[in-house]
Amino acid sequence: MLKKLDTKISAKNILKSLPNFLTELDSEDFMRKTYINEPTGDFFYNPWQLKNEFKKEPIVNLFNQLGPVGEARIIVLKPGDGYPAHADIDDRYHITLQGEHSYLIDLDNAKMYPTLVDDCCYLMDTARVHTAANFGYVDRIQLVIRKLLHNVQLKDPVNVKAKLIDPPYNVRFIFDQTVSVWLNLANKKNVIKSFKQTSEYEISFDLEKTCVNELETILKKSKLEYKITYDEILE
Repeated sequence: MLKKLDTKISAKNILKSLPNFLTELDSEDFMRKTYINEPTGDFFYNPWQLKNEFKKEPIVNLFNQLGPVGEARIIVLKPGDGYPAHADIDDRYHITLQGEHSYLIDLDNAKMYPTLVDDCCYLMDTARVHTAANFGYVDRIQLVIRKLLHNVQLKDPVNVKAKLIDPPYNVRFIFDQTVSVWLNLANKKNVIKSFKQTSEYEISFDLEKTCVNELETILKKSKLEYKITYDEILE
């Protein structure tokens, strides 16, 4: 699930360069997310740029090594807390800035990965259903960066619009166990492009026509009810 990269960083220097408010977690919060960059165009496909207050040498050096990336967040997780199982359409870079006895957990394979302050950057395969947990006594602080989606040329695309009908209370949980996994793998196979969440319960993307049956199988497996439309794309 995690691949160590050759990136050279100092977690201590990155943490020291952050504003003090990032490491102060209110008692009623179990997790805080602070966004350190901003979009320049499409959320998933165009590079994001650092906000001025985060253009510090250790962070700039890291981003220069990674190249164009998406949204980046500092995520602070309190001791004793975790979050629901999920998958993501985009893989993520992970750098641990502070932590003890904290883990990323691959639920598909029942395997735990310690998140250590080891001055390493890891690329995480988020097609696997996963979570994170902090079993220690200090806040777990991670820098998590989205990898941009592939902007590819499709051979015979159709535009797909899928809108949920009567979504259940746990729709995000169900969606992430099935559809999010498929979307991640489809991106890696270069058969989708132009993915967008057009509303809270609707997504849109271009898909190779040969993969329509595969998509419908996944949507059926999710047991969520969708209204789906397909539009031919004339290029």
